[in-house]
Amino acid sequence: MEVISGSSTPESQFGTNYDRLEAVESVVSIVSDMADAGPQSSLALPQKEQLQHFYLSGSPMLQRQIDNICDDMAVTARSGTRALLQFKSEGRNNLGAAAGCLMREINQMSDQILALMRR
Repeated sequence: MEVISGSSTPESQFGTNYDRLEAVESVVSIVSDMADAGPQSSLALPQKEQLQHFYLSGSPMLQRQIDNICDDMAVTARSGTRALLQFKSEGRNNLGAAAGCLMREINQMSDQILALMRR
């Protein structure tokens, strides 16, 4: 069963997830500055302690949902930001629509976490 369920503890998995959320948070202002919609400086997620309590007190299924959202958000933010920065380095100035789309995707994923917390 250990191979199927993985060997990480919920505490270590939360730490990994939180590190991913912080990394996404660090690029939010960069991406939002490129977007047409105006600056956004935060994902508006709760404090670390609140997220940790929610995660650790949740069922393994809930924890897995949050893990998946954090994974998806990190991949989306990383690949999207890389693409935007590459385009910017090539001298493209019309990045607003693409940056706005990326911000909407990131915000939708953070909203999924908030929706889980409101249940």
